[in-house]
Amino acid sequence: MTSFRIGQKVVCIADDWHYAISHEADHEGPRVGDICTICGLDDEQIGEVTLWLELAEWSHTGLVFEAACFRPLVAAEPSIEALEALLQNLLTAAPEEVLV
Repeated sequence: MTSFRIGQKVVCIADDWHYAISHEADHEGPRVGDICTICGLDDEQIGEVTLWLELAEWSHTGLVFEAACFRPLVAAEPSIEALEALLQNLLTAAPEEVLV
């Protein structure tokens, strides 16, 4: 079972690519902080690694990357202050400005 899914945005947290699979070893992979989109999952056991991610931004290279080098990208939760300001704007807007 994995927490990754196709279409999910992930952020690179480690870029030591000796665990990348490629038929051409001269390709580089994502760098720490890069945001990528998962376009494929591969659960083939190779050495100690069991989950590999195919990334849309790197799909042209034929590389798949060790899932442990990525974390799901989580959007920041809106703060209560931002929600209160939005509500205040709606409450003080002229009736013709508020769409129902």
